[in-house]
Amino acid sequence: MVLKKHTILIRTLFVLLFAFCWMPSAAQVDEIQVAVLARALKDNIKLRWSPTRPLLWQQGNKNGYHITRTTLTRKGEILKNPVEERLTASPIKPEPLPNWEELAKQNEYAAVMAQSIFGTTFNTTAPGTDTGAIMAINDENEQRFTFALLAAEQSFETAKLGGLAFTDNNVDENETYVYNVILADSTLPIDQQSKGAVLTGYPYHERLPIPLGYTIVTQDSQIILEWNYGMLKRFYSRYTIEKSEDGNNFKRLEAQPIFNAQTPEDEQNVTLVYKDSVPNNKEFYYRIKGLTAFDETGPPSKALSAMAMPTPKFAPIIEKRIFEGENGVRIKWSFNQEEEISIKGFQLRRANNHDDFFMDVGELLPPQSRETTYAPLQRINYFKVVAIGNNEVERPSFASIVQPVDSIPPKPPVGLTAKIDTTGIVHLSWEENSEEDLLGYRIFRSNNPNAEFSQVTSVEVKENLFSDTLNIKNLNRKIYYKLLAEDQRFNASQLSETLEVTLPDVTPPSAPVISSYHMNEKGTEIKWIPSSSLDVVSHSIYRSDTRNEEVIWKKIYETAKLDTLFLDMETLPAKTYSYTVVATDNKGLESEPSNPATIRRMEKPIEMEDLSFTGTANRELRFINLSWKIGNRNVTEYRLFKGTSKEELSLYKTMVGAKNRYNDTQLTINTSYTYGLQALSENGQLSPIKVIEVNY
Repeated sequence: MVLKKHTILIRTLFVLLFAFCWMPSAAQVDEIQVAVLARALKDNIKLRWSPTRPLLWQQGNKNGYHITRTTLTRKGEILKNPVEERLTASPIKPEPLPNWEELAKQNEYAAVMAQSIFGTTFNTTAPGTDTGAIMAINDENEQRFTFALLAAEQSFETAKLGGLAFTDNNVDENETYVYNVILADSTLPIDQQSKGAVLTGYPYHERLPIPLGYTIVTQDSQIILEWNYGMLKRFYSRYTIEKSEDGNNFKRLEAQPIFNAQTPEDEQNVTLVYKDSVPNNKEFYYRIKGLTAFDETGPPSKALSAMAMPTPKFAPIIEKRIFEGENGVRIKWSFNQEEEISIKGFQLRRANNHDDFFMDVGELLPPQSRETTYAPLQRINYFKVVAIGNNEVERPSFASIVQPVDSIPPKPPVGLTAKIDTTGIVHLSWEENSEEDLLGYRIFRSNNPNAEFSQVTSVEVKENLFSDTLNIKNLNRKIYYKLLAEDQRFNASQLSETLEVTLPDVTPPSAPVISSYHMNEKGTEIKWIPSSSLDVVSHSIYRSDTRNEEVIWKKIYETAKLDTLFLDMETLPAKTYSYTVVATDNKGLESEPSNPATIRRMEKPIEMEDLSFTGTANRELRFINLSWKIGNRNVTEYRLFKGTSKEELSLYKTMVGAKNRYNDTQLTINTSYTYGLQALSENGQLSPIKVIEVNY
């Protein structure tokens, strides 16, 4: 057979997209190399598969696929030793080109698949320009792969010829199986070859359901069919439509089945639509059938009938609005007389605003009507005259406003409140006025409640919210607001009650000044001149150790009142310390620290009585235990002296300040030893040598 170049016609975008619907998502491609579907019947099980990438598909065309089957259960019992067997003696590959000729003459999808596999070139074209959106696939391999999957999806026989389907006729209706479809690759171990799997068996068999959510809508010379696709997506990949004039003899419409055009997140609510052009005023019957990926046709839906009817081509035009008394209006409109046969009549509708929902007012008027009256009028009224078609299609006029004479102003706004932040932005809000013809609000502000208020807004504020920006770094600590409401006739309400707003305090207090400082026997005394700011509530004293590399200020005291004296009685090591004072106001704002005062604390010399030094001889274990302690001093080093008399003492050991005992084992029995202990403090002071005698 000579395969001529086959031109693929894309009728709608969804025909192409459906091939992608069956394939795994991009996130799954790395996990699944071959996607597998199954349909189990009593006497056979059909398999359909698809590689997830073009290169894998080309590899499958070349090397083929092996199929293994593992029997898991029998008569509802799980097998202790599942039975695994290979169903393919040789790999399943696409049939040779001559074997395609007969099916390709009857099935255009076979021609598409053959062209995808064997064609020397592969092009896609679209007839005309009215084809909708076309997915552009630039790479030829992607084109071949995509259209091969599309063709396999439309015809199970085509899928079998293309090496993408298999029927297992040796099955038991009481067993369940796991089928593995393995992409043959002699260069890899079997466990590393690309594959896919599916669990199936007649116990999992489900009857094909009736299509769901089937409705009909009519228009002028057109009947529109709609039904739910997403709910039955796992059963049906496409649908056919059948039509009848008598409700008994149905004929199939369209040569090709209908597919889904979308892949939204909520697939349960996807709707398919078919439009059928028909003559008006004639009844037709429709039903739909679902088709599976295995060429099975499901049961038909319930037959529904519909009749297309003419739709009004023109809308009414409101021409006059004539006031009747103080509270009524007569509305007149024009309408094409020839169109009267296409409508049931006219409906007057009213709303408070042109973009609000218009509600019916009054009864449906006859098609010959051209005027009607309405009362009582509201402050503002929008009207439409709607021509209601025989097929319920509506043709509304443009909205027309009717306003009676209005000199009544809105009520003054109430509930005015404000929130102000530290940047000076004031957020005003109030209760919304209830007048239907309200135009908006105007905001007024003053620094003095008894002075004239100036308008802040240049145009009406439409909502009951407004933000104003103030300079809070000024002498005024309060600001005052009023507002009024205005209707669409520019009637202004009285001003609202005055709202007083206190500006936030963002200015810290002035810094205090340390006036004197000295040390006495009780501690360090600090005196200061307090901050001159009137809103100061306390002063805090901070201390730091100036010998540290990083100066860290520690808060050591906060005055409950405006005191000016503090005595630091905390026992501290002999170091240089700095003190500073900070003022705090009633808003929690802190002043700059005062100039620091620096004081040197001298440590008291270590006296002889500060040292406790004892020694005990242990002749059984042959050592002298020496122990010592010193009262509340930071010692960096101890020096131990030893001799046979006080005059012969010499330095024997040097130990760190944390040590407080020592066992001397360098001894001679029946000898009297003299020991001396001297401490070196953290500030470099040496204590006197404390001497003891121990007989050994």
